[in-house]
Amino acid sequence: MKSEDNIGKAPATTGSYEPRWLNTTADMDAAATLWRDLDARSTAAFVGFQSFEWCRHWLENHGNAKITPRVLMLLHDNQAIAILPMMQTRVTFGVGLMQMLGSPHTQYANILTRSGNLTALEVKVMREALATEAGADAAVFNYVPENSALAQLLANNQPAQSMSNASAQLNFSLLEQGQPFETTLSKDKQREMRSRLRRLEADGGISFDVLRPGMAEYRCTIETCIAMKSEWLQQTAKVGASLAYEGHARFLAAMAQAADGRDGPYAWVMKTNGKPIAIEIGILQRGHYYAYMGAFDWSLRKTSPGKLLMCHVINQLWGMGAKSYDLLANPTDYKKDYSNTTTALTGHVINLTSRGTLYTKVWTQSLYPWLRHSFYRLPASLRQNLAAIGKRDLKFGV
Repeated sequence: MKSEDNIGKAPATTGSYEPRWLNTTADMDAAATLWRDLDARSTAAFVGFQSFEWCRHWLENHGNAKITPRVLMLLHDNQAIAILPMMQTRVTFGVGLMQMLGSPHTQYANILTRSGNLTALEVKVMREALATEAGADAAVFNYVPENSALAQLLANNQPAQSMSNASAQLNFSLLEQGQPFETTLSKDKQREMRSRLRRLEADGGISFDVLRPGMAEYRCTIETCIAMKSEWLQQTAKVGASLAYEGHARFLAAMAQAADGRDGPYAWVMKTNGKPIAIEIGILQRGHYYAYMGAFDWSLRKTSPGKLLMCHVINQLWGMGAKSYDLLANPTDYKKDYSNTTTALTGHVINLTSRGTLYTKVWTQSLYPWLRHSFYRLPASLRQNLAAIGKRDLKFGV
């Protein structure tokens, strides 16, 4: 990329490093073994959305003629040592935009690496490879974790303040062993939880299920979760861009569990009288669990079944030997109760042409944040009407 922020200036291959571009799904399939091998060896954090399975299945279910894969793979001694999965799309006025493959569903922008870091030489080679790849007008990276490999690569680029964010995690190593997670909550919240459980139990027995790919009810449970989430968005007068994508349940259901049987997607279900009242969809990767989507029966909102299910999931994961529970970006009050660490996230805009500069300055960094802020200051009833009119167009996120 010939960038205004000096991400790189000249093409080069240094030593035995070989940068390779994967610009079609066929290219990705041919590199699948290298990609999966790197993922299996990696100890990096926040790379669950850079796996081959996530990226390939996302393209399979959400790709279209306007989307071109742009995956940069760095090889050393015939092994993949870094993979940056991007895609190029056409947006307003035909602007070519480079962003993370899987946006807006991809929750972290990062580079899949062996240890979570790049050497200075690896940064140099990847920047030079990016410098040679023209075609887009701008590149936008959202939700870049602090101290990550992608943060290293973008170190010369000033973060966009309007895109700053943070994610919340529950680090199990900071909890007292042998104690249920709910005992870490305040006394008032523990009393509230017991009261809510009694109210739900009065309506019938409570049961919990965990479903994995290929199991009966797995696909329909994901569909029910999305339907519940859509109802929540409507009732709370919020807009979620990710749920506007047709076939998202199909995409999530297509994700396979890992060969070891523990990593991969999970669907957790809380039921009363055999009926789902709360569902959580998540992905486990080497002990790090990403809580991708949670939803509940809106009619039972006063008993907070979603929070009760979260406690159950946390305890189950902790018992399985998982290391952390990740509530992802966009801080909220309830996330503070269910986390003990936070990770700063930055956003980066790299303008490659004058048209890209105009688009990102007018839309990405000015008009979009203002519209989003203004939208959520409107009365709930008006927001509901606007959201109903343009579910696919008002992509302000949640």
